[in-house]
Amino acid sequence: MDISISKDIEPLSEFRKRSADFVKRLKKVKQPIILTQHAKVPLCS
Repeated sequence: MDISISKDIEPLSEFRKRSADFVKRLKKVKQPIILTQHAKVPLCS
């Protein structure tokens, strides 16, 4: 199970707005989603 920074990390505010979409995605993909409190994590190089 690999975590994709661009797909699997989401701000909590987005989850609150679109919780039904997140639940559908979790059921379909069966991949965990990491929720952050203050926004998406910036990409590090």
